[in-house]
Amino acid sequence: MLKRRMRIALLFLILCFLPAGCGKDEVRRHEDGRIIVTISDLAANSDYEYDVVAKGVTLFNQSNPDYYVEILEKENGQEVSDYAQRERLALSTNAGPDIFSNNTDYMFASDAENGIMEDLMPYIERDLNPDDFLECSLFAYEKDGKVFALEPSFVICTMVGDEAIFGERTGWSMEDARQIMEANPQIALYMNCYGNEGEFLRSFLFQGDAVYTDYNALREAVYFDKAYHGSLPEDVMAIPRENVMVEQANIYDPLDLVDLEALYEKKIVPIGYVNENKQGNYHEGKALSINASSKQKEGAWEFLKFLLSEEFQRECVTIEISPRKDIFEERLEYYSKPISYSLFLEEIGEEVTVTENHSLNRASNAKRTTVEVECASKEQIDKFRLMVESSRTNCFSKDYKVVDLIREEVDFYFSGERTLDDVINNIQKRLDLYYAEKQ
Repeated sequence: MLKRRMRIALLFLILCFLPAGCGKDEVRRHEDGRIIVTISDLAANSDYEYDVVAKGVTLFNQSNPDYYVEILEKENGQEVSDYAQRERLALSTNAGPDIFSNNTDYMFASDAENGIMEDLMPYIERDLNPDDFLECSLFAYEKDGKVFALEPSFVICTMVGDEAIFGERTGWSMEDARQIMEANPQIALYMNCYGNEGEFLRSFLFQGDAVYTDYNALREAVYFDKAYHGSLPEDVMAIPRENVMVEQANIYDPLDLVDLEALYEKKIVPIGYVNENKQGNYHEGKALSINASSKQKEGAWEFLKFLLSEEFQRECVTIEISPRKDIFEERLEYYSKPISYSLFLEEIGEEVTVTENHSLNRASNAKRTTVEVECASKEQIDKFRLMVESSRTNCFSKDYKVVDLIREEVDFYFSGERTLDDVINNIQKRLDLYYAEKQ
């Protein structure tokens, strides 16, 4: 009886996602006759006015003559985790929405391996010109010649530090981190936002895109975490080289670098997360995938293609970084000059040119006064361009089971119950067994 109830419950969860058109042969149509394409609520949040995907759904439905995108909303009061679990169950049984997003989900790599996400490379080759897009964005979710997701916009998650410490570096390793801390005794801790014991290691294993079997780098990371963890008082601002080595920052445009330099009153370097390949600028976007079991793949592709269109990008992608090269270059040009626009003055009956400065939000909030700048310098523009072009995702390298295993063993070192050598040896033995069982 219990097993029967469990089967009924599982069937109910799957049926909740069947309107996506992935589990039925018939074509679902909107009241106006257009074919319905479904997208999960986690991919498009209709309640969030700044959500680019939700805006895309509205505009697409106003203009496309053949397809209508329907958002599968969460039920009132339903937890996001419950909704995600229901979606996951449906996808695993060849049902689910036509379009979904799991770029921050631990299942991305296994979904690609198990064929749950449609390979978008044939669609790209057929309908898009790769030269029109930033390579780091169009192929951000590519592996072995297959593209498993596309994004309508993205931001750069990075670490910023004082140029006086990092010089012209564009990345850094664990050895670099330890040498810098040893040479700067005035720095009390690594960074403010991950100051607690174990948080640096977590950052290294996730954002740092660590190779889990690089045991020398892992040893350095564990030692570093134990030696330098700690948090600043809440009323003390973290300032690179004064009380922290680096600070985490999300970068949307070149003005963010200008803003951070005004806030810290020093030149800063977007150094990225610690990474043994010294490529630690983390690329984050809402990656949208087409369900490989969808019956409406062409309709789903029409929507993704619409999100990347020049018309949509110009109208809706105004806060984050656009994947289109032309818009990207225009934004760089915009921030490299003061704001200039024409205004008709009725008093004199003429059109005049008005020039204004750019406002700096972080510095203005910290200093409680409006801070402005004419424009970003060429050096700051170049830093931003390099950071964007070198950005990468780590969705294929995350393995939560491995991370949990490592942190479980490392806790014995943090608590003083085992030596670092013993911990690293135990990790190596357990990982050898884990990878052997996966083969």
